[in-house]
Amino acid sequence: MDLAMALAILFFCILILSSAAIAFLLIRYCLATAHRRHPHAAVDPEAPLTAPPQPEPEPELSLPAAGRANKEPPSAPRRLTWKEVEALTGCFDEAAVVGRGGSSVVYLARLRHGAPVAVKVHRWSSGGERRLRAFRQELDLLRRIRHPHIVALLAYSDDHEKDFACGEENE
Repeated sequence: MDLAMALAILFFCILILSSAAIAFLLIRYCLATAHRRHPHAAVDPEAPLTAPPQPEPEPELSLPAAGRANKEPPSAPRRLTWKEVEALTGCFDEAAVVGRGGSSVVYLARLRHGAPVAVKVHRWSSGGERRLRAFRQELDLLRRIRHPHIVALLAYSDDHEKDFACGEENE
């Protein structure tokens, strides 16, 4: 009888510990998912209450009036200077990074009127001509294509060393 009771207690303890571990992992997963969706939502309670620095003015990008529901083709994408790209990305703020690839980084930016845009910045040091050609092909394709599941190209810069494309953000 003592052996059966000891085994029952051991089984019960293992069951409690495994349930606690599963609950911990589930809560951690939910918090990580919520943080990925809203990375700027975390507030540091120890941070001093100071006014945020005034950002540089953002370039004016024209968006279609009704977004994707607008049946008219969007206006031609605007060519921006590199200074305007820096202003749009907040001087390439790491907190605004939403994706990274082999030769590019995608930033989330907001225009003056609040519209979210994705800014894809290409940076490469080798294979310049081949990659520049590929980037220009991507720009050409994005200029011509209109589809509800593909972002519209709003602006671009094709300076040889620093290329970027700016499109509407899928939230």
